[in-house]
Amino acid sequence: MKFFYYLTIFLVLSFVWCDKENTNKEADNETEPSKTQYIDTKTFRLLQEVKKDFILTFTSDLLPVSREFEEIFLNLVEPYKEKGLFEYHIFDYKQEDQDLARELGLMTIPTILLFKEGKLVETYQGETHESGFNAWLEKVHLPLISEIENIEEIENYKKTYPLVVLAEFPTDKKILKSLKSLAKKKEFSKFVFVTKESEEKSLKFFRQSDSKEMSFEGEWKKKVIGQFLYDNHLPFLQKLSRTNFESYFEREETIGFIFIESEKEKEQVEGEFVSGEQFPTNVLLNQLSEEFYGKLWMVWNSVEEVKQFSEKYGFESFPGLVLTHNQKQEFYRYEGEWKIEEIKSWLEKYFNEELKPTIKSQSIPEKNDGPVKKVVRKNWEEIVGDNTKDVFLKVYAEWCGHCKHLAPLYEELAIKLSESKNLIIAEIDGANNDLANGATITGFPTIFFFPAGDKDNFIKYEGDRTVEGMEEFLKKNCKTAEIISKEVSEEETEEETVEETEEETEEETEEETEEETEEEKEPIKEL
Repeated sequence: MKFFYYLTIFLVLSFVWCDKENTNKEADNETEPSKTQYIDTKTFRLLQEVKKDFILTFTSDLLPVSREFEEIFLNLVEPYKEKGLFEYHIFDYKQEDQDLARELGLMTIPTILLFKEGKLVETYQGETHESGFNAWLEKVHLPLISEIENIEEIENYKKTYPLVVLAEFPTDKKILKSLKSLAKKKEFSKFVFVTKESEEKSLKFFRQSDSKEMSFEGEWKKKVIGQFLYDNHLPFLQKLSRTNFESYFEREETIGFIFIESEKEKEQVEGEFVSGEQFPTNVLLNQLSEEFYGKLWMVWNSVEEVKQFSEKYGFESFPGLVLTHNQKQEFYRYEGEWKIEEIKSWLEKYFNEELKPTIKSQSIPEKNDGPVKKVVRKNWEEIVGDNTKDVFLKVYAEWCGHCKHLAPLYEELAIKLSESKNLIIAEIDGANNDLANGATITGFPTIFFFPAGDKDNFIKYEGDRTVEGMEEFLKKNCKTAEIISKEVSEEETEEETVEETEEETEEETEEETEEETEEEKEPIKEL
């Protein structure tokens, strides 16, 4: 599964497009684009067709931060125009441009994209301030291959750029061509390639994040060199940030999340490990990287910065460690002591497939006497798995607008059928609890019926989401329940609503139209 599986933490950004008064910002779609202008989808496609090298800023006039971003961009690119390496364009995002945004993998606005020969090779992931933008622009305007005469010059590259390749070799057009070909590839867009003429062949790779220097000892073929660089460009342990997020989650190896909470834990991550302390993070670099580098990547961050992630994996105390994989929805939460020997043993069991996935569950509610029973994974067997009862179960998410619309109707159904024997009307937060009995969902809300005595042969409810529609379904499908329907007064439903409102925190909700799909759309987030 792709990295964007994790991006449900972002807020949905909706736009209502209005025509711009400034006609000078409209794209001219009849001719080949000029050196700098505002473009639309049609002009963008033309740039791709003619295989242009260009830098594109994705913004929106309706966002103040976009206008500031746009102004900074125009000022920063001015000195580079005379080099003639790229054209510079601005794309003003509108609601109807969602398909293009998804095609380009955009999850934030504003952002900057680099295209070479009409193909996207890099999306800006650096810090969102002027110095970060400028450093990135300086890097992308370097030649594909930089040549040095004195070996001392490489030190400046190592200090300036995070990933540097130094190739020393006798004059050889074939090797130079291979290196240029690698430099053009998207996966190496963050690399700086440097060459120096030498009698002996030597290729070294410098990783700035952990001051690592590696020597290439394989066959001098493009594919072999490329694999070496790709396999080694990430540090074993690094703080997770917007600048490296995609670098980890686009890979096929296991990711280990470390969540910290206190300043003391943060100091131990960033500083030296002191023997005997609780949180031996830096030891991971020294003792675990040799055995697990290349099949496991460790990333860390504070709970405050990635709160949704820590909640997703059900942490109640910190520090915390969890293993996950892009191709799997299951995860493995570490429950042992923070001792390096125990962590190492646990990791070995994971790679030997000796561990069982962690069951994600919220705490069992202290009170559960309402008309709609609260189910979490920990009490699933007790409520849903009760073979003497027919169970109607709604799977919802707190952030889902359709779930909020269904909630009062579902509550009314539960009150109306509250005198029925052997029938349970229940709900579970599917974003924070695993399901059982083989039930899976593709969107929220989803409703299942688990018949008495045959829980594995459940039925997915596909009928009308009305009180009458759901009641009729239960009358037809209940195995043991005796459906007793009573009249529900307005006072009863209002009383339940008031009680719920007092328990809930204030949330901002968006208006939803009949045309919206059942599943929540992928969000585009403002920086």
